Amino acid sequence: MNKNAQFDVRQISIDFGTSFSKSCIVDQSNNIGKVIELGREIRSLLPSVLYIPESGPIQIGDDAELQAMLDPKGIVRNLKAFLHRQDRLRRNDRSFSVCDLASELFKFVRTEVRRLYHLDSNASTCDVVISACSTIRDKECLGTAVEKAGFEKVRLIESPLAGFKFWIDGRKEENCPETAVVIDMGAGAIEFSVVEKTDGGYAVATWFAPDRQAGVNQIDGMIWEKLMGSEDAPEIPPQEIPGIRVRLRQVKEAFSRNQRPVELLNVNSTSIEVSRSLVEECFNEFFEGTFAGIPGIVKQLGERGVVDDATVLLIGGGAEIANIETRIREAGWTGNIETANQPQFAAVLGAGLEDKFATKICPEDGSAQPINAETCSKCGYPFWKFDVSNSSDNSRDRNTCPELDCGFENEADQSSCQKCGCPLS
Repeated sequence: MNKNAQFDVRQISIDFGTSFSKSCIVDQSNNIGKVIELGREIRSLLPSVLYIPESGPIQIGDDAELQAMLDPKGIVRNLKAFLHRQDRLRRNDRSFSVCDLASELFKFVRTEVRRLYHLDSNASTCDVVISACSTIRDKECLGTAVEKAGFEKVRLIESPLAGFKFWIDGRKEENCPETAVVIDMGAGAIEFSVVEKTDGGYAVATWFAPDRQAGVNQIDGMIWEKLMGSEDAPEIPPQEIPGIRVRLRQVKEAFSRNQRPVELLNVNSTSIEVSRSLVEECFNEFFEGTFAGIPGIVKQLGERGVVDDATVLLIGGGAEIANIETRIREAGWTGNIETANQPQFAAVLGAGLEDKFATKICPEDGSAQPINAETCSKCGYPFWKFDVSNSSDNSRDRNTCPELDCGFENEADQSSCQKCGCPLS
């Protein structure tokens, strides 16, 4: 009997990331989460990459990465950043909404988990980790995409709250802080959120994102620019760069696990030396800029009654960077700083946990509701269905080129793309 069949699985948790997505199941018999290995290059991480061929089915994850060098025009990356878009992405005579593409990724996860764990009617619920600063349109797109993927019930949970749930799991209530500042060191953005205890548990009270575009992936770009700026840098075709940068990220992360002064980045038939000193230089530049805003954030938190010695919890892949706690301390934080166990997976592991402390706040009547509630028990507000018809979202102020290999952000009044000439509707 397959050992996976021994799990009592009723729901799947998915953390849809900028570069990689993570998935998890929770064994209902003991409330213990298990990260699902859906990747090949990195077993626990599924590349958030899709490949749209000129004809035939869309490919997901590592299968899509294999096509990056052969047919780069069909590759879709950073899909999470496009959730607000209402236009359609085109590949020749094929077109897809962002919601359609996100649904393909969720469908892949659902199919693979059901196959691995021999599930039939079980696992009809999906807990989706979302950013604390997700817009209404982002939530609507994600909720609809997950439903299209075949899940009967969809629950959205903010990343800082999910990570906090994982961190306090198993603790007695008296040993949990009243307030914590959760720093989510994500690939696409670094977010500061305040998680506070309410009458019924915990909820995200507020969040700050100093720069919505400054995630730890930016470090990869800085390293890459310095490598390619050297005199002996090899010439690399543009279509090969995204795949090489994925390997560069793996080289960068290797330095946190060893003391070697140099790692090799394999590029076709040659190798590029990546030095520890170069990586550390880029780390320092990035964090000097990113954490320069901490004093201002501390001031804003103080205005909300959050003392600057409150516990800080680090989650996300960037939390694994060497000496990150020291860097935050040097930026001006005086409180206790802790890093969640398995920080890169803390949010997805916490999303599906049942815990009596966590709650969410109904935006209609302000009441605290159980974290797994589908609707507000007082007013009936549906927690994942969002009406965007009256949204003040201004994401359409710019006109994004729908061509897969372009994506240029044009001014709203442009009739054709200023980069590739594609007609803009």
